[in-house]
Amino acid sequence: MKKLIIFDLFKDSMERKFAETRFGRISYLYREGNEPIIALHGIGSSAESFAKLEKYLDKRFELYFLDLLGHGMSSKNEMEYTIGNQCLALDDFIKLLGKKDFTLMGNSYGGWLSLRYTLDHSQPKNLVLISNAGLHPVGKMSENDINNFVDFLIKSNSKNDPKILKNTIKNNQNPIWRLKLEDLKKIKSKTLIVWGKNDNVMDIKYAEIIASNIENSKLFLIDAGHMPQFEEPEEFSKIINENL
Repeated sequence: MKKLIIFDLFKDSMERKFAETRFGRISYLYREGNEPIIALHGIGSSAESFAKLEKYLDKRFELYFLDLLGHGMSSKNEMEYTIGNQCLALDDFIKLLGKKDFTLMGNSYGGWLSLRYTLDHSQPKNLVLISNAGLHPVGKMSENDINNFVDFLIKSNSKNDPKILKNTIKNNQNPIWRLKLEDLKKIKSKTLIVWGKNDNVMDIKYAEIIASNIENSKLFLIDAGHMPQFEEPEEFSKIINENL
């Protein structure tokens, strides 16, 4: 495995850095601190979906806001963009950092990855699950539906690659990556579940299902949609500051 590679691309509140994994380069935004938070965004999004939090999160937190493989400024290689491969790359990244106690935070698809990583690799000290995917039933999308969804994601973020997004969406439909209620009962990490009351992507019922099946968890509902950390960063950060 290659060593951690760091490039300071700009001097601002956060720095853009890179790390090499078995599947290519992971790009991330970084801020110094003592208590690591590693954040994973949703499909078609990027590290910038967490960037507003930097202003409000306590300075005790060391922040790592990742671009997942195939997203943002991370590598866009020819590979299968499965939940499993994303988790392997995340495991490489965490091992390169050498952090034992950390918080894993994920929004939507990133929350799905966070839970899958916790189950298949190692349990973080804390989990923050934001409008989580992974439990909802996924049927086979038609090629037309996939194309329409990809077009929407491209309009939302011009850095998106349509071929990679299609690969990711199709792989997500594989039932082997789905989360089950018995999986949630295996989670021992302290878990904060944050959901937007107005989320029209992930039904709020899944927030209650997750909370009732993860023993050491707390549920917080805020006036937001599918991306509470982006829409209401101050309120979201207050939850993190007061409960981690």
